Amino acid sequence: MKTNPILTKTDLSSLLRESINSETLSPESVLDLLASAQKEQVKKLHPYAITPPAGGGGRWQTWYKESGGKRRNVKAQTEDQLWDKLVPLYFPASPGGGLTFHRLYEEWLDYKQTLTGSPNTIKRHRQHYRRYFERSALHSRNICRLDVLLLETECNRIIREFNLSRKEWCNAKTILNGMFPTPSAKNIWAKIR
Repeated sequence: MKTNPILTKTDLSSLLRESINSETLSPESVLDLLASAQKEQVKKLHPYAITPPAGGGGRWQTWYKESGGKRRNVKAQTEDQLWDKLVPLYFPASPGGGLTFHRLYEEWLDYKQTLTGSPNTIKRHRQHYRRYFERSALHSRNICRLDVLLLETECNRIIREFNLSRKEWCNAKTILNGMFPTPSAKNIWAKIR
């Protein structure tokens, strides 16, 4: 009898929290690690052949059988891009798939509480989020649907609407830097204001 190699959310959550706390895994690599694991799982599950391009301008392609039994042709420029397109088909709730901006904030705040001994810091993060981000277009947005234009537009609107000083914007921006700790995200925040 085969066992399902996919971890439950609880198992995965506790494993990730332990790894982050023991510094064997950095927070910014968690989503990359999960996406990579899912890609490998899809490679094992996918029953159809992957066809390379026939000519110079061709595309990689394969088939995917939808829940109704209908086959769908999936194409991409590269083999990696093709696998990236297949992951959400096999795992609709993939990393970040159902994760909203607010839920990511809540998870980051839980993580932040394990790092800081100051309840005032957590209180200030909650106040900043409630005041600036809760009524923004970001709050209920799925993180997979966030793009640079939306982030810049909303951040600039927040700065303008609340007439934020540089110091106050830096305080609010701490939340964004914590939620999105990658260097490319920090470049976006640096351009704003």
